[in-house]
Formats: sequence, structure tokens, C-alpha cells
Amino acid sequence: EFLPIQWHAALHNDSLGVDRHISKLTLGSIPLLRDFVNNTCVDVLFYTSPFYCQTIIEQCGREMNRLYGKFRARNPSFSGDVSLVGHSLGSVIAFDILSQQRNTDGKKEEARSSA
Repeated sequence: EFLPIQWHAALHNDSLGVDRHISKLTLGSIPLLRDFVNNTCVDVLFYTSPFYCQTIIEQCGREMNRLYGKFRARNPSFSGDVSLVGHSLGSVIAFDILSQQRNTDGKKEEARSSA
């Protein structure tokens, strides 16, 4: 089962005002290019900002936990593995979240190679 993690809308909603601020800074010419840059490339810059990075991490973490809980509720006998797939910035976000996870004893787990 594929369960997508949505985080982009949380960053670009009206409560943070991100899109409103960006639109003031971007030129009105070449609207397709401007929309592409404002909706995709700028997210990389936001991820390098401590405030927006934390917002993205928290949104993704909440959404992953919510969807996993929903999956477990629909499949109570599930005992298999779970895989995460990310593309572009999504893969960086997933790596950052997973690399900060702790074992049940509170210790960070060392990275393992699949080779």
C-alpha cells in the first residue's frame, strides 16, 4: 500500500504567509518559471532555515505517524517491514527524520548497510 506524506501545503498555507511574502519578492514576468521556482525550488531554501526546517520536519513526522497508525488500524495482524521512499527534498527530509530516531532503550541506532 502506498501512503503519501504531504508537507508542502503545510508550509505554503496562509497561516505562515510564505507565499504572500515570496510573491512580493519575485518578478511578475515569466509566470510559469516564477510559479515553478516559488513552489519547488524555494522549498530547498526554506529547509535550510531553522524555523521552516523544523516546521517541515514536524509536519512530516506527524503525518508519518498518523498514516502508520491508520495503516495499523486497518491491518492489525501486519508484522512486516515498512519502507519509506522519498524523491528529491523528500528523501532528505525522510533521512533527517530517520537518522534522529532512538531505540526503545533511548540510544541512537548505528546506521546499517544493506550490503
